Amino acid sequence: MMHRRFSETPGRGLPPSRTIASLALRCPPPTSGGTRIASEASAPSATPPGPALRTGTSGPRPAGGKRPGEETRAAVPKRREHKNTPAARRGCDVTKPRPGPQAPPPAPPPALRTRRNRGLRFLSSPWWCPAAVALGVLCLGSLVTIIMLGMQLLQVSDLLKQQQANLTLQENILEGQVLAQQQAEAASQESQRELKEMIETLAKRLDEKSKKQMELNHQYLNLQEALKRMDNFSGPCPEDWLWHGKNCYLFSSGSFNWESSQEKCLSLDAQLLKINSTEDLGFIQQATSHSSFPFWMGLSRRKPDYSWLWEDGSPLMPHLFRFQGAVSQRYPSGTCAYIQKGNVFAENCILVAYSICQKKADLLRSE
Repeated sequence: MMHRRFSETPGRGLPPSRTIASLALRCPPPTSGGTRIASEASAPSATPPGPALRTGTSGPRPAGGKRPGEETRAAVPKRREHKNTPAARRGCDVTKPRPGPQAPPPAPPPALRTRRNRGLRFLSSPWWCPAAVALGVLCLGSLVTIIMLGMQLLQVSDLLKQQQANLTLQENILEGQVLAQQQAEAASQESQRELKEMIETLAKRLDEKSKKQMELNHQYLNLQEALKRMDNFSGPCPEDWLWHGKNCYLFSSGSFNWESSQEKCLSLDAQLLKINSTEDLGFIQQATSHSSFPFWMGLSRRKPDYSWLWEDGSPLMPHLFRFQGAVSQRYPSGTCAYIQKGNVFAENCILVAYSICQKKADLLRSE
C-alpha cells in the first residue's frame, strides 16, 4: 500500500509533512469514491505522521476493541485499484486521502454517490465497449440514413419543381385553348345570330313573295274567268268597231261624199261622228293621228251665216275645238266638217273622203 511506502522512506532527509505535500502535488484529486475516505482520514492529520502511519495499527485501542476511524474504513467498500491509470504509474494511491490544513469538502448526497458508483461500475463493466461500438454504428447508420433521405428529398423536390413547371405549362396551354374555344364559341354565336337574322329576313321576304304569288294566282284566276266570259261574248260593240266610253266607233274603208257617208252610217244603225266632250275629241285625235286621210264628221251648215249643227240638230260647243283654214266660203251644196291628223277643217260637202260612224255601246249586254 502507498501509506506503507511513505512509512518506509522517512530517512531520506525530508520531513513527513513535505513528503505528504509533494505527494499531493503529484497525485490527482481523489474521485467520488475516495472523497469520504479523505474526509475521514483528514481528522487525525493534525498529529504528525509517525510509526502509526506505517502500520495503521499503533496506538491504544478503545474499550470496544476498535480504534477511531476503523469503523468508517470498514463501512466504505474498498475501491478497485487501477494499475494502468497515470496516477498508479506515478506511484500514487488514489484511495489514500491527502493530508493538509484544508477543510474537508462537503460530502455529496447519497443519490449522487449512487449514480456515480453506477457510472463507475458501468465503465468498469466489460459490456461498455461493445455498447459504445453499437451506439457509434447506430449513429453512423442514422447519419447515412439522414443523408440518403436528404438526397431523396432533394430529388423529390426537383421532381416536384419539374412537375410544377409542367403543370404550369399545361395550365397555360389549357388556358390558351379555353380562350381560343371561347373566342370560337363567340364567333360561332355571332355567326348563328347573323344567320338567324338572315333566315328571318329571308322568311319575311318569302312570306311577302308568297302573299304576292297568292295575289297573282288570284288575279290569274280572275283573268281566266274574264277570258272565258269574253270568249262567250264579243263585247258591247260589234266586230271591227272601237269601244270608247259609252260609244262605239267604226272607221270606213271606202271614200264617199258627205251625204253618201251619212246614208252608210244610217244603214249600220249609226250616225256620223259627234264629239260631245274633250275626252271624245282626244280619243278621235289619237285614232286619226297615224293616218293622213280625211274623215267626215256629222257637223255641217247650209249657209255661211248659219250656225254649225250636228246631225241630230244640236249646236257645236265653241270650247271643244276650232276650225283650221278658211270657213267663210260659200258652197251651193253647203259646208261640211272633217278631221285630219287631229285637226278640224271645213270643206265642200260634195268632196269624197272617209267617214267615222258612231253609235251607243251596249253596256248592259257587256255586264
